[in-house]
Amino acid sequence: MNHGHLLGSSFEQTVMRPALRRNLEKAYSGFFEEMGIDADTGCLDRLPGKKFATYPYVGSKYGDTKKILFVGLDIGKDPRPDRIQSFDERRASIEGKPLECHNPHMAGTYMTALYFLKDGLDWDSHWRKIIRADVSGQKVLRYWDDLLPSENPLSYCALTNYHKFVKERRSHRSGGTDRSYLNRELERKLLNEELEALNPDIVVFQSEKFEGKVEGLNLKKKAGVRLYVGPHPSNRSKGGRKPNVYVSSINPLG
Repeated sequence: MNHGHLLGSSFEQTVMRPALRRNLEKAYSGFFEEMGIDADTGCLDRLPGKKFATYPYVGSKYGDTKKILFVGLDIGKDPRPDRIQSFDERRASIEGKPLECHNPHMAGTYMTALYFLKDGLDWDSHWRKIIRADVSGQKVLRYWDDLLPSENPLSYCALTNYHKFVKERRSHRSGGTDRSYLNRELERKLLNEELEALNPDIVVFQSEKFEGKVEGLNLKKKAGVRLYVGPHPSNRSKGGRKPNVYVSSINPLG
């Protein structure tokens, strides 16, 4: 097993805050060692066909203002067959992607981030124009870019997943086939260490199936952290992808 290089390029090391980088590196290095995961391919000796697919997304401005963490149930597709998607690649695939190319999930995440950041970053006028447009977040990003702030709200966020493993070479995102533990104790430990390193002010769980799943996480121990749960941003409920409708469906947790 290779337990060496975790974070990759100098770009990652200069953009990500040094203390955060060290803490995430320590958490993942220990997890890989305990689970027997190859740090290059993400594969496990004892469970062929399953792999650790990607590191979390950490925006280049995460920590510049209130820190928002989005937590999904699982990864979905395998983004980099034969290896792990690095921090650098993960950030490029989200923060570096043209806004008009985002899928409904990331478009909804963009709009949610804008909503939670609008007061601190003076984006309220953008938010009000967007909700008056009365179309999905994805359509706003594709056709109404004049309504958007000059900065990318996703730059201020982080994204991770509750379940860390995926079927090797999985090419589709739908379905819940990877929403299970390989080692509950070690995976919960990793998630808690990840949460401690990211130290969010706001956590949004992106599925109503999270109800009852967050007990045992250390989030509630941090004074002032705000926890929310809502449907997945790509949900197909009537009007559910419109920014105002979607945000109104996100509720405080606990």
